[in-house]
Amino acid sequence: LYKQAAEQGDALGQFALGRCFAGGRGVVQDDEKAVKLLRQAANQGSALGQYALGRCFAEGKGVPLDQTRAAKLYRQAADQGVPVAQC
Repeated sequence: LYKQAAEQGDALGQFALGRCFAGGRGVVQDDEKAVKLLRQAANQGSALGQYALGRCFAEGKGVPLDQTRAAKLYRQAADQGVPVAQC
């Protein structure tokens, strides 16, 4: 269902499928696919997508390590009320 929702442009589906690819849950782990999906969700304003993409940049998973970009994405997520991003 996540794949179908993601393919239809649903931000929550993109986030959920991206997390699956990031962790190898139900699919072969693939950081590049994870980042692509998380970026799509984040670009639609998904706070969870912004936070998860920020973690990718903070850890250098699927993208070059970029703390500045990570902080920007964390701030966007925090501004939308994601508690873990508000630290």
